[in-house]
Amino acid sequence: VVVAGGAPRAAASVAAVAGAAVVGAAGVAGGAAGVGADVGHTAAFRRRRVLNWVPLGLTYAFLYMGRYNLVALMSQKALTGKQFGDIDAIGSVVYGLAFLLNGPLADRFGRRPILLGGLTIYLAGTLICAAAPSLEILIAGRLVQAIGACGCSVVGRAIVRDRFERADAARVMGMVG
Repeated sequence: VVVAGGAPRAAASVAAVAGAAVVGAAGVAGGAAGVGADVGHTAAFRRRRVLNWVPLGLTYAFLYMGRYNLVALMSQKALTGKQFGDIDAIGSVVYGLAFLLNGPLADRFGRRPILLGGLTIYLAGTLICAAAPSLEILIAGRLVQAIGACGCSVVGRAIVRDRFERADAARVMGMVG
C-alpha cells in the first residue's frame, strides 16, 4: 500500500496502531505493538502533527462548548429565543464573511501564523464572553470568536488541500469536518 508521500508504510502503520489499541485496551504495557510503538514517523513529523491539529481541535471544542452554554442560558430563562437567534445569526454572518479575509491571508502569510492567530483571537473572544456583564458584550465576544474560529477552519481546509490529492482530500475532509 502506498501513502501520499509514496512510502509503502500504510499497512504496517495501521497494524501497529491497531495492535497498540488492542494492547492498550487489555492493559498490557510495552512490547513491539504496545503504546508508543514506532510506526515509522519521525519526531519532527509527530511534532508537526500535534502543532497543526491540536489548535484546530481545541477551537472546535470551544466553539461547541460556547454554543451549548448559550442553550443552557436559554433553558434557565436567562436568554430569550430571540436573543439566542441574534447571537447565533450575527456570529454565523461574521464567520462567513471572515472566510473572505482569512483565505487570502493564509495564502499570503502562510498557514501557521493564521492558524495560531485565529486560535489566539478565538481565545480572546471566549474570555470576553466568559466575562460579559451584558448581552451586548456577549455579542461582541461572539463576533471575535467567529473571526478567530474562521481562521482555524480556513487553514484546516487549506492544509488538507495542500497535502492530499483530490480523492484523498475528499476522504480526509469527511473525517475533519
